[in-house]
Amino acid sequence: MSISPHIHRADPGLDPQQLEVVGHLEGPLLVRAGPGAGKTRVVIWRLINLLMHNVCRPEEMVLLAFGQLAAAEMRQRFEATAHVVGYRGDVDRVRISTIHSMSHRVLREHHRRLGLRSDHDVLTREAQQAFMREHFDEIFGPYQRHLAVYGWKTPNQVLSNSARCFGLITEECVSPWQMIDSGNQFHELIGRSYVAYEDALLKRGCADFSHLLLWADNVLADDGIANRYGSGMRHIMVDEYQDVSSLMERFVLKVGKYHGNPGVVGDPNQSIYAFRGAGPEALLGFPDHFDDCRVLRLNTNYRSHPSIVRACNTLIADNHGYNDDPSAPASHHEMVPHAPGTHPDYPSVFTVFGRDAQEELEHLLDIVRALRSRRIVTDYSEIALLVHSVKEHVVRPYAEAFRRERIPCHRSDRSAVDDLLGSGRSRQRGRARLPKGKVCIMTMHASKGMQWPVVIVATAEPRGRSEDLDSLVRRYSRRGHHELADHDRRRQYYVACTRAQKLLVLTGSPERPPAPAFDEVWRELSRWPFIDHQALARQRFTVVVDAHPPPSVRMATIDRLEHVRWRAER
Repeated sequence: MSISPHIHRADPGLDPQQLEVVGHLEGPLLVRAGPGAGKTRVVIWRLINLLMHNVCRPEEMVLLAFGQLAAAEMRQRFEATAHVVGYRGDVDRVRISTIHSMSHRVLREHHRRLGLRSDHDVLTREAQQAFMREHFDEIFGPYQRHLAVYGWKTPNQVLSNSARCFGLITEECVSPWQMIDSGNQFHELIGRSYVAYEDALLKRGCADFSHLLLWADNVLADDGIANRYGSGMRHIMVDEYQDVSSLMERFVLKVGKYHGNPGVVGDPNQSIYAFRGAGPEALLGFPDHFDDCRVLRLNTNYRSHPSIVRACNTLIADNHGYNDDPSAPASHHEMVPHAPGTHPDYPSVFTVFGRDAQEELEHLLDIVRALRSRRIVTDYSEIALLVHSVKEHVVRPYAEAFRRERIPCHRSDRSAVDDLLGSGRSRQRGRARLPKGKVCIMTMHASKGMQWPVVIVATAEPRGRSEDLDSLVRRYSRRGHHELADHDRRRQYYVACTRAQKLLVLTGSPERPPAPAFDEVWRELSRWPFIDHQALARQRFTVVVDAHPPPSVRMATIDRLEHVRWRAER
């Protein structure tokens, strides 16, 4: 382990686990980073350390983030940090991008191999829906009457359901011809529609986000081309690797095998994009592709109150199959609270359970009013309500209750796909662009990477999915049906609960019963209003932007540089 003295001086608060990651200079690396463990800071310092040791030139370094917003934030932090430590190289030559952007570059350079135009269109989620609607008869016409038997009765139902299916087929590398020959009529219909959709894309010179990856993967099947791309990368690091699909994994391994220094960062317990074919298997299986892969951990949680950490550990404890060392004790895979004896004693985790949905809402309103009137929080924007979906039937009861009681709220309509692809409003510095003075209502998926002093999680079990869609997943996904039905939802709730810094509230009612994943957690917690109100009233929650060890003056400079740059971009 070798770390530049400039880094020690700039950030003396790095803990031993973080220093191990920063000081890794050569060879494959897997970092299992839990929530609140300072992952982004550590990744940036590792890149700076590699440059400060002249292990590689800036143009030989690649950092792949999972979405456009994450890549932009990484770029901003990287440049600001390099400035603080006085690195004099050309940081603009470091490639900080997404897997989709790299795939697009491959397609632009080799479009003729696929019969695409050099100026082919890339369809966003909205453009993909418009494309399928415009060419509906060509894609679905022969099969629409038969799809109606399976509940796909209207064009809108066909479009929304098929988009999910087509993404899964593409990113899980499923052969549509296998589906056509499956002997299952529903699978055959989806397979034939997919073939027609793919033909329509090629004919019009278009690619959706999944086909960017698929067609780039086809190009990189040529070892000469793959070697040309991979040989220019001395070090490549991929963030949020638990959320890569089979296709993304193949892309990373192809371009990463030529230099011997691939690194990936992620947390199997935060893998929440199964609906796009993603899962933690790629992260846990990463060492199997290399003889000498080093596995390091970041499991000290600097964000949350120790009671919140314990509740989250209980919630995820039954996440079987996602430990790289199943023989190790459970504590080996749990989060560890930072300085547990230094936190005040108050009810930091409790539940709300009404006799019906209306009483649940009334209790929830009482809590929000109490937090604000007692000045436990100074602004409503320090409170977030996280739900499993932005659909109207999920969000409306909460939003209407807040407005009826004149509690200002902001409904973020970013969906999971928006978060994945980077469309919609930017999440600069996590929370900085959310409106002040309003309770934030947001999905669990969109909350990833963010934090609030107070988080309220609506624990209701989501309405059941289509059995036919689940049969498609069950047969062709690398994860079984039980995995998607139980463990994936458990991880969604884990992500939501670990957003809380000071107070975590879990809500439910007989009409909106808590998901089974919460059974053990729920039994251990106090219930509102039967909590220690005096202890809670003595607290004063403040927003913690970077809940890590106290930064030095020079690290504070990084935050100022980022803030100035953000204001200039507005």
